Amino acid sequence: MKKLLSILLLGLLLFTLASCTDDDEGSNSGFPTDPDDTWNGSYDLIMVISKNYTSDDYVYIEFRAFEEPDDWDFELDGEDLDIDDDDWYEEGGGYYGYDEFWYCEINGNNLDIDFDAGDKIDYELEFNGKTYEGELEILAELDVDWDDFDFDEDFEFDWDIDEDPMIYNIFSYGEFEEDDEYEYFDKSWQIDGSENEFSITKSLYDDYEDWEYWWTYFHIWATNYVNHGKCLTWTETGESNQYGYGTQKQFDPKERAFRTLEMFKQKFNK
Repeated sequence: MKKLLSILLLGLLLFTLASCTDDDEGSNSGFPTDPDDTWNGSYDLIMVISKNYTSDDYVYIEFRAFEEPDDWDFELDGEDLDIDDDDWYEEGGGYYGYDEFWYCEINGNNLDIDFDAGDKIDYELEFNGKTYEGELEILAELDVDWDDFDFDEDFEFDWDIDEDPMIYNIFSYGEFEEDDEYEYFDKSWQIDGSENEFSITKSLYDDYEDWEYWWTYFHIWATNYVNHGKCLTWTETGESNQYGYGTQKQFDPKERAFRTLEMFKQKFNK
């Protein structure tokens, strides 16, 4: 019995030590199911490589730092990214409801890298004394077949992609106005990369069918990622669709921007 207990304790100790190991080469142990976690300081550094097939294959590379950048050296596929102090923009600090963070963006089409579907992009990110190394695969184009939007039915859509990503992230948003009343919904889901269809329950919006003004928005991202613990990197490509806006009332853009800002402030400060 004592021998069995010793074996169990040894196994627990080894598991604990393995769990605490600093793996700077990353793993695929998890992508946050709540998109808020990519904005609220859960990570020290985030890198996103996004490819937009509907805009001449435009590639942008985004960095978010949730501790002030002191020293850094970012490399993709052996090419140094020329990022100066002036390229970082400080954001947040409570105004947008986010934690304070620093942000910069690079036009990937200006680099000597192809970013073709299926290409594996090596990276080495040195940031504030830590080094993160990994590899991300560029995603193929996502072809989505959107259903027509109907208040009386679940909103369904399906898609095709040449090679499955690791996961899909799906976001939905709607706003509705009647006289002086204003309501909205926003909801996100994460599903496995082997899926190719999704349904959004009508319970999110069917109560607003008779409201005078409405707008709904849906977005799906295919995502490959590497999780380094305090650094998260991913590639993405996506498609979106919207209904209602421009077909009934033209919501004043400034008013909509203000209301959306207020929604995010409430969401992140709740």
